Amino acid sequence: MLRTRLYLGLLPLLLLPLFAVREALKRAEEADERRAAAEDAGAQARLVAAEQARLAQAQQALVEQLRESDRLKDDLLAAVSHELRTPLATVIGIALTLQRAGSSLSVEDAADLVDRLVANAGKLDRLLADLLDLDRLSKGILTPQRSPTDLAALVGRVAQEWRQRSGRQLEVTVEPVVAWVDAAKVERVVENLLANAARHTDPGTPIWVRVTHGERGALLCVDDAGPGVPAEQRESIFRPFERGPGGDSYTPGSGVGLALVAQIASLHDGHAWVEDRAGGGASFRVLLPEPNGDR
Repeated sequence: MLRTRLYLGLLPLLLLPLFAVREALKRAEEADERRAAAEDAGAQARLVAAEQARLAQAQQALVEQLRESDRLKDDLLAAVSHELRTPLATVIGIALTLQRAGSSLSVEDAADLVDRLVANAGKLDRLLADLLDLDRLSKGILTPQRSPTDLAALVGRVAQEWRQRSGRQLEVTVEPVVAWVDAAKVERVVENLLANAARHTDPGTPIWVRVTHGERGALLCVDDAGPGVPAEQRESIFRPFERGPGGDSYTPGSGVGLALVAQIASLHDGHAWVEDRAGGGASFRVLLPEPNGDR
């Protein structure tokens, strides 16, 4: 009996450490839960902050895109209105002259006015066609109709027609080259490069057109003896509606013609660039693929 009472008296003393351990474990678990909750809240806060930063960045990018779109719109209106004004004014002036003078004009004068009317109407048509094609190319909805094309014959014909229209001094040197291209698109490339050379040189400045075999395909070159293109502008002039800084040495007309040249070259897996011409001036070059790499 005495031994039983002794055990009963010692039992609370023996259980006390166990209760203490259990309480300590409970408190540790609660601390872990509070710590985990705090970590979850911190993680949530970090996620929220990251999302806010992402949204702010996206909003800033959208603002920049809108600004760029607005700038391009302004450049387009300024450039196109400038390019349209001269031929449109000429067309209207000739039409009024024909209307008022009527039969009093000599046959020679009437023929001259009609020729000028056709030439300026052609300028308007080419500008509008360039704008439409540039828009289609930027949207990826214009695909080339390729076929093996006698590039020498094509360039020679376009150059001769341009020389007759413009009256400019133009020298043509072509090698027998067959390129895998859309002939109509390449005609636009040649016309735009010639128009660009004429726009930025004096009437008496010579212009050269060459077709040769390049290292990776057919090489089309339009050279002039004008002021050349500054190094810092040699990439920007191939972007739509871009003009050189200050506009002193090289100021593209509408900023459409060269952009279309670059886009058409890219459409054919080629590329366009400009470099210095030996002897002074600019050399605009377009690399076009040859059928199966044959030379």
